[in-house]
Amino acid sequence: MKRFQEDKPDLVQDLIKIISIAFFAFLFLSDISAQIPINGFCKYREYSAKSGYNRIFASDFNNDGFGELFLSNISTNKFAFLSPESNSNSSSAIEKNFSSSISGIQLFSSDNSGKKYLLVSRKNRFAGLASISKSGAPSISYKLKIDGFPSCYGVGKIFGINSSATALISGSSMNGLSLIFENKKTLIQKRISKEKVFSYSAFIDLDYDTYTDIAAVNTIKNSIELYYNNHLGEFSEARSIDLDAQISEFKTADFNSDGFTDLVFIKNNRFEVLLGDSVSSFRKKLILDSPVKPDKYVIMDFNGDGYNDIAYINIERGELYIAFGKGANSFYPPIVYLKKPGLIDLTSYIDKAGKKLAVLSSGGKIYLINQIALTDESFSISLGEKPGTINSFDYFNDKYKDLCFIDEDENALKILLSERRNLCRSYYSIPLAGKYDNILVDDSRSKWKTFYCWSKNGYTIEMVRINFENQKHYQKVQYADGPIEDVRLTADRLKDNQTLSILINKQRNLLLQEIEYRDFKYAQSYIEPVVSNIYNAALSLGVYRDIYCFSKSENEMSLFKVSFNKKIIDIKTLLGYKLKPGEVFNSELICIEEPYYHPQPTAALITINNKSFVNLFGNNLELELKLKNSALEKSHLRYISDEFSQKLSLFYESDKGLKCLVFHLTDNLLKEYNLIESKKINDYFVSKLYGEKTFLIYSDKIRNILTFERL
Repeated sequence: MKRFQEDKPDLVQDLIKIISIAFFAFLFLSDISAQIPINGFCKYREYSAKSGYNRIFASDFNNDGFGELFLSNISTNKFAFLSPESNSNSSSAIEKNFSSSISGIQLFSSDNSGKKYLLVSRKNRFAGLASISKSGAPSISYKLKIDGFPSCYGVGKIFGINSSATALISGSSMNGLSLIFENKKTLIQKRISKEKVFSYSAFIDLDYDTYTDIAAVNTIKNSIELYYNNHLGEFSEARSIDLDAQISEFKTADFNSDGFTDLVFIKNNRFEVLLGDSVSSFRKKLILDSPVKPDKYVIMDFNGDGYNDIAYINIERGELYIAFGKGANSFYPPIVYLKKPGLIDLTSYIDKAGKKLAVLSSGGKIYLINQIALTDESFSISLGEKPGTINSFDYFNDKYKDLCFIDEDENALKILLSERRNLCRSYYSIPLAGKYDNILVDDSRSKWKTFYCWSKNGYTIEMVRINFENQKHYQKVQYADGPIEDVRLTADRLKDNQTLSILINKQRNLLLQEIEYRDFKYAQSYIEPVVSNIYNAALSLGVYRDIYCFSKSENEMSLFKVSFNKKIIDIKTLLGYKLKPGEVFNSELICIEEPYYHPQPTAALITINNKSFVNLFGNNLELELKLKNSALEKSHLRYISDEFSQKLSLFYESDKGLKCLVFHLTDNLLKEYNLIESKKINDYFVSKLYGEKTFLIYSDKIRNILTFERL
């Protein structure tokens, strides 16, 4: 390691050149349009079945209060049955054979004698009533041949709310509408408009008299026809609504949560809704745009705020979105919940554990989304395409930690705010200008938080400041004077002053650039040369700027501590290694930034030819521990510290998973423990999320989820 030659003013001047106007504001929003009250509806579970299923249905088949999932393929006789809440802890579905293919299942009736289900087979062209055993096996009681290939079905009560159930069936290769009901232990079929073809049909109470009417899509005329019930179970067409383009996935539902039933369908790659009113005029229209073409969807109030939401999949891209209802005929921007290959179908249901959304892939995966519970101690969440770097902060400084991460595919900063009894209550998504692998958070103010996004060897720091109380936010991009090695922050909470301290490694010459902000506005900047011939470095902010750096000289690697304050105050050699020819050297550094350590300790993770060591340096302290496993070449060092227990825990990634090193200040003892055996960690941290509960939180680079493990 060499000092910069201070007697060469031309070199010094070259090193302290600053990019004129070192930052620019590229985006200002008066409010955060992406603040969405998801209310914890993001818990993720994954189950397995054999590939090839393309339909998924849910019901409490075994009467235990929990929903079970039924998988089928419209072209084969195979089906699968899965109990997600089963005590067996099995994550795989049980596969069975049936006498025919099953394209649809829906609860038909439930009484003291048990439950009856409507079974529809498009391939075998029949509809029937069946019971389903606790193991998921159907047993058909009655069966009725259908003249055509049924593709749309539903269940309602056409003789009033106290009458028995009736099935409504239609299809693009069927003539008319079929009403099917049970009478004296047999099935009766009643046909409506046999000269027409209906691709979709659904029950609806048009005049809100408790007698069910019908809305159906006439395939030939491309119109929606409305059929009124005369209270005797006889239907007549009252009027029709012309459509100016082809539609798909027609349904009836209270889409906008105003108490009136609407007509919902997909048209021109977006949702179109004909809004109902007290007389079902359907004169008003609501358009819900989507970033992708919706293929299938379900409607339910997933977040429990009283407004219906819509979950939908795009089959080509393998993406699941949820657009949460906002009220007054408006919705929040849709959130990408999943990006998985082969998504093919979805269903929603409610059981005694709450509201759930199940999604099926053609590869045999079942993905289940529901609400996080405070009692959950090991769980995952899915809220993005590819979560990368993650961190925590404390909104309102109430000791209930909140989360932030960068979605690498969407290139957005995503933020999850929590409450005391509501984890992941609110979701934010802020588009970023650049790509980053680190997040530094200014946690000094209660309601204002500033997020600094940067990358090692990058040249920019993108700053996002958010006022979570009034939803105002600002963004700026700060340019560094060279490739960034490390970034640290000091903040004056009372005066709203911040100083960014940036270590720059420019062709192995180390510089310290410091940029001051006042009221989130650029004030001044200066840059000073520090040392040269640097391999890597880390910065600690104390009385001085303490810089820990590895320096390489021929066959020797050395670790130095440089105390700096616009010039070098002191240099201390901490370690030295002589490398043999062909030996490979890797190192990581981390400074423990806790106010109760004086001075703040620093850890060095060193690997030479697949043999790893950790060295810990502090006040009159130097410990070395040979690790049981070799650290990964790019291992993320993390820590958590407890002032009261006098314990410091370091974490590193090895070729066999995540490891923990525990250092006890009382006896200077360093021990190594296994934490989790996982090779799929993208980034992670360890923190007390709420109360005294400590969690490991990591982003999974294979499944693209965030996982929480109670430690």
